[in-house]
Amino acid sequence: MPSTNATKKKTKKLIRVEGRGGSSGGYGFSSINFAFVSNPSDGRRQASSTMTCREYVNRTAWGAATTQGDSHHTPSSDPPVDFDRLRILVVHDPSGVDTFKTKLFNGKACLNVLEKINKWKPSTITTVKHSVYDNAWLLTGPEEWMSQPQLLSLATWVLRLCATKGPIETKSFDALEANLSRLRGSGGGSDVSTYLDNFWDKLYILLKYHNEIWNPLDHKAAWIDVSSGSFGVYSGLYTFVCSKPEYSKAVQSAQGRFFKLCKKHLPRKNPLLQRR
Repeated sequence: MPSTNATKKKTKKLIRVEGRGGSSGGYGFSSINFAFVSNPSDGRRQASSTMTCREYVNRTAWGAATTQGDSHHTPSSDPPVDFDRLRILVVHDPSGVDTFKTKLFNGKACLNVLEKINKWKPSTITTVKHSVYDNAWLLTGPEEWMSQPQLLSLATWVLRLCATKGPIETKSFDALEANLSRLRGSGGGSDVSTYLDNFWDKLYILLKYHNEIWNPLDHKAAWIDVSSGSFGVYSGLYTFVCSKPEYSKAVQSAQGRFFKLCKKHLPRKNPLLQRR
C-alpha cells in the first residue's frame, strides 16, 4: 500500500523575485503596474521601480541601455535590464485580484497570438513569490519585444488593455482583430479612445513585417543613438503610427517603410470583420 506522502499532490514551487530597495509592502495598485526583472544569472531581481505609465517603461529601458539611468532605474544599484528577453513583473493590489489575474493571463494569450504571426518564441507567465508584493507575476517573452521601443510599447499596451477591457478573443488573429474592432468607441480611457482606435488594424503589419520595418535590427539605433530629451514621449507606438518620432532619424526611416507597407497591405481581408 503506497504511503500517504506518495499520494499527496506535489505543491509547485514558485519562482522567487527579489524586490527592489524602496518597494512598499503597503502598496495601493488599483491598476496594472510594471517593473523590469533581471536575468536569472543576475539573481532574478526587480530591476526598476513599478510603473503604470508605458512611456516610463520605455524611458527606463533607455536609461538602462545607455547606463545613464533615470528615476526608475539606477545602474549603480539596480541589476541590468535584460534586452535578450522581455522580463516584466506585473503587480496588482489584493482587491479584485482573481478577476485581474484572469484578464492578465488573457493578455499573455493575446501576445501569443501576435507572436505566432512571425513565429516568435511564445511568451509565458507565472505567479511568483515576491519578497515584498503578495500579488505578482512574471511575464517572460521573446527578445523581439525588446528589440524596439515601439514593440515594447505594444506589448505593455496589450497587457494593460486586457487588464481593463478583457478578456479578448484569442482563438486566432482574425478573432482577436475583430474583437479589437468591436471595442472601438467603447470608452475606458486612452487605451481605447487614443491607442486602440488608431492602430487596431495595423498590428498585423507591425508583427508580420517586423524585419522589413526595422531593417537593420540594431540595438544601438533603437535605444542608444537617440535624442534623450524627446525619447520617452515619442518612442511609443502611438507616435510611430500617428505622428513623427522626433528623437531618431533611423526610426523616422522605419516609420516611412511602415507607412508604405500599410498602404500596400491594408485593409487586410478578415472574414470575421466582413460579416459585421
